[in-house]
Amino acid sequence: MKRFLSLILAALASGGFAAELTLNAQKNVVPDTGSGGTLRLEGKFAPQDIASWFFVDFTDASGKSLGKFRFDRRQLLIQPGWQTAGYPAETAGEKFFRLTLGLSPNGTVFAVLNDRPLASYAFAGNILPKKIFLIPFGGFVPVFQKAEWDGKVPAQRILVRAERSRSSGVSAVAGMKTDSFELKCKFRAEPLTDKPGHFNFRFISAEKGVPPVQLIFWEKGFQMIFGKSSKWLFNFKTPVSDGKWHDFKVRHTGGDFWEVHLDGLSAGSFEADTVISGIAFGAYSGWLFEAEDITVVPLAEDGE
Repeated sequence: MKRFLSLILAALASGGFAAELTLNAQKNVVPDTGSGGTLRLEGKFAPQDIASWFFVDFTDASGKSLGKFRFDRRQLLIQPGWQTAGYPAETAGEKFFRLTLGLSPNGTVFAVLNDRPLASYAFAGNILPKKIFLIPFGGFVPVFQKAEWDGKVPAQRILVRAERSRSSGVSAVAGMKTDSFELKCKFRAEPLTDKPGHFNFRFISAEKGVPPVQLIFWEKGFQMIFGKSSKWLFNFKTPVSDGKWHDFKVRHTGGDFWEVHLDGLSAGSFEADTVISGIAFGAYSGWLFEAEDITVVPLAEDGE
């Protein structure tokens, strides 16, 4: 009996639960994230909890929250900013769930729900959280059959697949509020149909009612759309839909000036005056899109 209790205590100390966990109070499930790793949660909502949810709170070493994920049966809400990521149609409303939260060294969380990519979140300044807490809401009591932290750094990849005519997307929210920043990533894209739609990057405004800045990628080139403004930016010399990885960079400096680089070369510039709070990646009508090694860094006001 003593040996069994020792094993349970050791599992709790390492951030993993060896037995079923009823979340009726805040619990520190990962006291030290190290250089990153993956938290796996498997469980269910208690049958009597019609609208139950729980929080996954990522904090610094002192316990100060850097960002909270709120999961319920239908959607994920991310704070700060309360960005929303709706569940795939096949997942919404399911009683049981398998939730994977991969935390990379550059401070990005990759959430996968029931084996389907859900959302990603880049903490402000790419800070790596050091602790992870699970928190129930009110009197609702979710039950976990598994809560494990493996300490293995995950692949930094977002996957968006849109096979049908309706849109499909994954939100990658940058936890920041700035008018000067630099986004870097690698991406690859493959058309799934003979006449695919497009994939895009959406830079979400921090101001209510202000439309996002969108970079829309078609097979032959891409354009910028900001509200009623539109500008064709670049014609691809070789298709980016070749299934190969491409380097991509966007810089927003000087209040309203934007520069785009593709594979190390300039791919156009434009003006759009807005303060950005989040970034989303989407694919529409016949595209497979992946992005990895994503970093979002706020810049000084002079852009340096």
